[in-house]
Amino acid sequence: MKKRFSSIFIILILSACIDRISLISDDEVPSQLVVDGFISDSPGPYEIKIFKSSRVAEDLTRRVPLTVKSVSISDDEGNVVSLAQSIDGIYSTDPKELQGHVGGIYKLRIETLDGVIYESSPEKMFPVNDIDSVYYQFDSNLPLNGPTQYGFRVFMNTHNENLDNPYLRWRFTGNYMVQAFPMKQTPDGCGIQQFHASFGPAPPNPPICSGYIWTGEVLKRVGECTCCFCWISDFEGKPRLNSDLVNTSGSYKKIELGYVPFDHWRFWFKYMVRVEQMSLSKDAYEFFKVIKDQKEGISSLFQPSLGKMRTNIFSTNSKNEATGIFYATSIKKKITYLSVDDAPLPPKPFDTEPEYNCVLFHACDRAFDNATTVPPLDWQ
Repeated sequence: MKKRFSSIFIILILSACIDRISLISDDEVPSQLVVDGFISDSPGPYEIKIFKSSRVAEDLTRRVPLTVKSVSISDDEGNVVSLAQSIDGIYSTDPKELQGHVGGIYKLRIETLDGVIYESSPEKMFPVNDIDSVYYQFDSNLPLNGPTQYGFRVFMNTHNENLDNPYLRWRFTGNYMVQAFPMKQTPDGCGIQQFHASFGPAPPNPPICSGYIWTGEVLKRVGECTCCFCWISDFEGKPRLNSDLVNTSGSYKKIELGYVPFDHWRFWFKYMVRVEQMSLSKDAYEFFKVIKDQKEGISSLFQPSLGKMRTNIFSTNSKNEATGIFYATSIKKKITYLSVDDAPLPPKPFDTEPEYNCVLFHACDRAFDNATTVPPLDWQ
């Protein structure tokens, strides 16, 4: 019998940012409303992403942002806060209107343009303990093919004394800064120091954001560069849950949360490690557990047949189905920085990397994945 199932792959993002969910569905399953968001006890704004899933016959990673009639979050005290669409498919709260708190119960409501109403199950925000410590270990690995690889393994010690709610998630995010030189960009996308055999050195063709223009003779500065510095994010590959480890009297030791490759890009300036401990309701915990099992099952000979993805989003006035998650979480975090001084050897120089010759001469937010010109939260 042919099996029909949907599976979700999630890539996590940034402190105070939303976990990015990509839905992959069987070609006989119609696209569904997908919801991705949470409320926490950290300062807002809180974001809710709403989109339509794609079909297998289409691009599997394609998500279609969805504009809806209204989005709101209500609590158990009778407050209702409307969210405004900031960009397509992303709805944000006004941080002055809503601040989550431990013990609060929250509910999401969405009404589409055609009048279909979706609501989440009520989500209670449970407390979470502080993280005890975050530390790292420099590591080397010699693959079967290629040179030795170096990097930092990031660990955490923590505890959980909340016996009423034992569900935890641990999240790792890395951020690093890079510098680009778009004022030196040439029409071929490389830099002015590159030699073109047919034409000789090419003249610069800087983008507007570089703050420079080419007069035909010299580069003239006309403003500040707004695309010379960027911050790039590294996300964890799968959710990390406390069910993965055995605890002793509520204590967890040497939890490995992430790996930071030791290269010149990440350690050009410094590397920020953000580790978060998040409380989860049982429903949210089960949602992330299925995602984790799916991620691990991809490379397993015994990949589980997981059936329909769990969700806490349901339509109240139609038979339409939805997927995704809205949850409430208390978050405790620790920030630490890594630098070249923490390693016993220098990183590989830029000029040994083929992409060096051209990538640094574009606007930096276009040259790198997961890059933004806005510094991340907590960057110092």
